[in-house]
Amino acid sequence: MNRNKINYGVLVTGANSDIGFEVCKKYLDSGHEVIGLYHKYSNYLDELILKYGENIKIYSVNLSHSDQLSEFISNHKSSLSKVYNTPTN
Repeated sequence: MNRNKINYGVLVTGANSDIGFEVCKKYLDSGHEVIGLYHKYSNYLDELILKYGENIKIYSVNLSHSDQLSEFISNHKSSLSKVYNTPTN
């Protein structure tokens, strides 16, 4: 592994979907820590947990419910401080 490379945290919503699962794998395979959010549990999440262990944290959060999102943010501030913010422009 390149010692100059910064491995940051990545937040993936929809980690239980086809695309979310592949995004999680891509970042985990690159050495990043991943926080995966899901609404409905799937076997994809079991596979990620078994393969990547402590490098992935999985949480059930329904993003259409602002109270769940607020509670998640409040309870996981330290983990979220590691998430890299990529500019959209």
